[in-house]
Amino acid sequence: MPYHICSASLDSLRSLASTLKFVRGKPYSIKTGLLLGCVNSQGYRQIGFTYMGFSKIYKAHHVAWFIYYGCVPSNVVDHKDGVGDNNTKRNLRDVTNAQNQQNRKISQNNALGVKGVCRHPYGFKASITLNRCREVKYFKVFEDAVAWRTSRSQALHPFDNTVI
Repeated sequence: MPYHICSASLDSLRSLASTLKFVRGKPYSIKTGLLLGCVNSQGYRQIGFTYMGFSKIYKAHHVAWFIYYGCVPSNVVDHKDGVGDNNTKRNLRDVTNAQNQQNRKISQNNALGVKGVCRHPYGFKASITLNRCREVKYFKVFEDAVAWRTSRSQALHPFDNTVI
């Protein structure tokens, strides 16, 4: 027997979308109440569906978006807080790919801990990009570079959640 989320209306599903859980599973294999799917290597929950012998894997935030709004998102579904497993309605938003890139986390290779600021032979280089146009400025003092990058990010990147 295939797994069923529930047989209720779309309205009642909307309240459950952030924590999609099993209602019925195969005997002895899945406990009722467990979260559907599994978390992939990027931190996003995935859910597999089977219909008439065909299987497809969907990201849980796409399923949650469809349940909340009754349609497929027109662009990219972004997690405002950057947590890929947090699929609450207030944490999801429909954004363009460029806006979604503004909300990227700080790279693990970032030695300074500030997005857009790096060491330079004469001090520090701060940069920001919008629509493939990059602004670059050089500073002797780290705090000045951070202040400039933060002010430019607030002005140019409204979707950036890493601004100090």
